[in-house]
Parts: sequence; C-alpha cells; structure tokens
Amino acid sequence: MTQHKTQTPDGVPSSTGSTSRVRAFLEQYRGGKIFHPPLVDLQGKLVGNNGDRLMVLGTDIVYRDLGIRRVDRGEDADLIVIGGNGGMLERAYHIPRIFRQCSTGFPGVPMCVLPSTYYYPTKPFAEEIGERSAPLTLFCREAYSYQHLLEQHRLPSCCRVELDRDMAFELEGGDLVSRLRAMALRHVLFVERTDVEHDAATFTSRSGGMGAKLRKRLPEPLKKLLYPFVKAARSRKITPFRERCELLLGERCPQHVQLPRVVGDMSNVNVCTFDEFCAHIGGSAAVFTTRLHVGILSVMLGRPTFIFEGPYHKIRGIYEHSLSGRPGVEFVPR
Repeated sequence: MTQHKTQTPDGVPSSTGSTSRVRAFLEQYRGGKIFHPPLVDLQGKLVGNNGDRLMVLGTDIVYRDLGIRRVDRGEDADLIVIGGNGGMLERAYHIPRIFRQCSTGFPGVPMCVLPSTYYYPTKPFAEEIGERSAPLTLFCREAYSYQHLLEQHRLPSCCRVELDRDMAFELEGGDLVSRLRAMALRHVLFVERTDVEHDAATFTSRSGGMGAKLRKRLPEPLKKLLYPFVKAARSRKITPFRERCELLLGERCPQHVQLPRVVGDMSNVNVCTFDEFCAHIGGSAAVFTTRLHVGILSVMLGRPTFIFEGPYHKIRGIYEHSLSGRPGVEFVPR
C-alpha cells in the first residue's frame, strides 16, 4: 500500500501546502473525462442534506478549474469519482452500495472517493472493494478515518489511502461565502440534527431505532405534510443541547444574548431549502450546531461557531484536522 512520505510526528500525513492533495491527484486527469455517479437511493432520490450540497459545489469548482468533463457511463471515463460524503459507514446502505457497484462493476477503470468519513468497526472494508486491476484512491477528511483504514483493515494492493480536507472548504473565498458574509446579523442559530446520527445509542444500533423505522414506512407526501408541524414542535422543545447552547451563549457571547433564536435542523432538506439553509447561517451572529457543515460554513463566514461532538469520530476529527486553530471556533465535547 502506498502511504504519504511526509508525516507528522503522530504518524498522520501533513495537510499543509497551497495545493490540496485532491487537486494534486486530479491534476493528472486535467481535461479528461470522469464518471461521477449521483448519490441516490433505490428510487433515484438524492441522499444527503443541505450541508452535503456544499461539498458538491466545492467539487464542481475543482472540476471547472481543471477542465474535467463528466460522462454518463463508467466505461467511457478516465476516472470514476465517488463524491465526498459522510456515508462510507458499515451501518449505512446507499453510498456503500454505489461504491461497491462502481468498484466491482468497473474493475479496470481508475477510481477514487473524495474526502469522506469511514467507519467499519466489524465488517472488512475490503469486501466493498472486490477484485480490481486498476488503482483505487480513498481520500479521508480526518485522521481517525485515515488511521482506521490503514490500521484496522487489510486493504488490497490496488488501494491507496490519502488525507485531505472536506470539499466544502473549496468554497472559501468564493462568491457564495462572500455574499453570505456580508449579510446583516439578525439572530443566534441553534442547529441540532434530528436523524439517526442524533443519538449515539441509536447510531451504533443495527436496528436504527423505532423512530428511524417509522420514518422509513411513512410515504414521502405524508412526510412533507407533517414536517411543518414537526419543525414547529421541535423548535419549541427545550433539549439538553439547547440548554447547553444558552449557557455557552451567555458565557462566550453575552453581547448576542438579546437576539432572537432560530432553532431547527437546517441541514434537513425537509426543514428548509438550500438557500434558506445558507441564509440562516449567513444571518447568524453566533452558531451552535451538531451538524458538521453548518459549522464549516459558519467558520468560513467568520461567525463565532460552537460545534458539538457527534456519536463517532467525524466531527471531532474534522475539527482537529481542518478547524482547530481558526479564529472564532470552539469544539464542544460530549
């Protein structure tokens, strides 16, 4: 297996430098053709949330800069690319399914996964890869996934593991971030995720919990009808997260205590649109969140940001790799 030559003292490769590792890797495909399959469920509906859209937009910037063109079939591509995501998890289904189909379906075409989070505590990740003759490059977006793959999994010789920051950071300095940074500060934002990753016990359970089972059974039109009521109820509920946010707000940002609160899981596409998601963050004087990309966008905007630890290594790892040391951001451990 190929590893980086430049190492930090703890054995994790350094990510310093003006050119990202992803850009350096994709440079060899400048002007080339890629197959970038959409990350969709079995009905063709996009999986992910408003925060994931930031990764997509950041990836599009890199493709544009390098003159990379998309094609509709893997067999026509110089490279197959799985977009950056938080779904390369043993307990997940759709993104590992797409990865497996591409890896085994096009074993002779080079392939990569853009910076993602990996967690396969019991299942060998090599089973997802299958038999390949062409190289496979797995980009991790934090050191925990990087070490997890290298130290706890026997990956095939075709596989190379790299480390780079989340693709959303490609938006920094661009039009979207500049426009949102200029917005008037009107409120304080509390964003607590409400899906399966909300709770550590539920997240590590194979069953996914009763709430997850019920959501799967509800027809999509009924979900859309119910969500305004669910959103309103959740915004009024005083959770332990919200209590902690109020305490931190008073301690760290007392000048903003009198501002209105905006409360909700803004990353959830059923709660708000992507434009509303951006506007909520842009209009915030301070942001408290358990959602990773709410925190990333808030930090890029220069807002005081409090990002709370999740049920596994994703948020802690990305904070340590890409956010720690930046002004105005604080990691809140469990």
